[in-house]
Amino acid sequence: MSKTHVRAFRDHGWWGLELTVNGEIYHSQARRLNEISEIVADALNLLNVENHGFDLVIDVGSTAETIAQAKKLSRQAHE
Repeated sequence: MSKTHVRAFRDHGWWGLELTVNGEIYHSQARRLNEISEIVADALNLLNVENHGFDLVIDVGSTAETIAQAKKLSRQAHE
């Protein structure tokens, strides 16, 4: 069974997906984390990848970036 590397990252309220298949990079997206498995399986089927599995890495970004964004939104809401 071949393994595909999948990286999930937040992008404007969605989960961006980056799939590396045979050295090529493909992109997709999901609204919720629980949708990722089905979306990746569908993408691999479209790419004719048989007997596939995948490793998922969830990139939640920098904690400092998240805190800074929360503070900015809080200031804007207060104003």
